[in-house]
Amino acid sequence: MSDDFEPAEALPRTASKSKAPQIVLWLLVWTTIIVFGVIINQKPPTKAEMEAEYLARIANSPPSPTPEPTPYRITAQHYHLLRNGYSIAQCNTLVGVEGTEVSRTGDGQYELIMISWSNSNGSSMNATFQGGKMISKAQLGLR
Repeated sequence: MSDDFEPAEALPRTASKSKAPQIVLWLLVWTTIIVFGVIINQKPPTKAEMEAEYLARIANSPPSPTPEPTPYRITAQHYHLLRNGYSIAQCNTLVGVEGTEVSRTGDGQYELIMISWSNSNGSSMNATFQGGKMISKAQLGLR
């Protein structure tokens, strides 16, 4: 073996890593920071801005439909005209319109019939008849 052996020189690096993935990563980080900064700095609308938007929406909305007039209206006065002992026919005459039969049960003198008179707004009155004569009445929302 000879003592004049010299180690080989270090080989230069020929395979270098591309910097493209690092650049993409930095661009993604900075874009995220900018987007969050814009979102955080947004201010809520002022009361005046909200009112202006509301008024603009109202001005552009179609008008609400006008309800059809009720051909006949049951009133509290009709309710007070009805008395225990009146027949269904008498009650219909006093009210001015025929009521709707809501229920019927039993037979003969124990037969119970409930008649209802209603308005389009949901107000109504009911009368219960036993043996053909009124025995009770109730109303909801009549004026």
